[in-house]
Amino acid sequence: MKNFLQKTGMVIISIIAVFFLLNILYYKISANMRLVAFEVYDAVDMAIQPTEYTGVVLGDSVARQIFNPAYQEENMDLCYLATNQAIMPAGNYILLEAFLGNNPQVKTVYYVARPDSLQSGINFVYTYSYFVTPMYREAFTEYLNQETREGVEGIFGRFFAKNEFPKWMLGKYPKLLELYNDKAEKLWKMKNNIQDGSMPEMAIPYIAQMQQLCEDKEIAFVLLASPLPEEFDRSSLDEMKRKMELAGMEELMMVYLNSIFYVPQDEFVDGIHMTKEYVARNRGEIIEKMMRQ
Repeated sequence: MKNFLQKTGMVIISIIAVFFLLNILYYKISANMRLVAFEVYDAVDMAIQPTEYTGVVLGDSVARQIFNPAYQEENMDLCYLATNQAIMPAGNYILLEAFLGNNPQVKTVYYVARPDSLQSGINFVYTYSYFVTPMYREAFTEYLNQETREGVEGIFGRFFAKNEFPKWMLGKYPKLLELYNDKAEKLWKMKNNIQDGSMPEMAIPYIAQMQQLCEDKEIAFVLLASPLPEEFDRSSLDEMKRKMELAGMEELMMVYLNSIFYVPQDEFVDGIHMTKEYVARNRGEIIEKMMRQ
């Protein structure tokens, strides 16, 4: 029995070793292959290129429904860089820093997002795939403050946050990512100290930094709301308003509140994203209402 268990153990170890060796080889051959968060990689690629756009739109996945790169050719003034809530305001700040660094001709920046997107901290599952994998790298971490870097590495583990091969493996094998997410809470003490895997005080400062960056470059920074369902809990806006005012962004918040408009609940597929049919029929009107400010 003992010999059988030993042999079985050796076979399992050998299989795991071969699995990792083959993946290391495949990684070296195809390290640049994108496995997750395609829209974020596309936005990063665009942000580091010189263009002729005089404006840029950042935002979450609802903003991306409206300002999708598929529509880019309709507007040669605005560059569409909306991606996903999971990159957080910190990720949008990275995109903005990179884009403005390569496009000094920009005159206007629009940040379009739902209230919860503007206040989001680290969502453990999706932020790893959408923020850590494509954006948490040496070229961009210089834009993040020390608190954010320590938070990311504390929650996800420094090894998994900074090394490209583990990111690639977790992107290639969703089940490994699922296992990693399930076990990480036991492995990293810091995650246990953060309510619901979030860092609520991290979001607002990056919006303030975006505003300051634009002000320093004499660029207009406009904060706009993407459409909300009629049943949206409006009381949640009070906390956001309080935080924004404490950060000295009363005027920015006033414009944001004035840009909010509500869409019938049955025009949403999940209470967050509008149906494709509704967007197709009403996209022009949506943009007009949002940008009337």
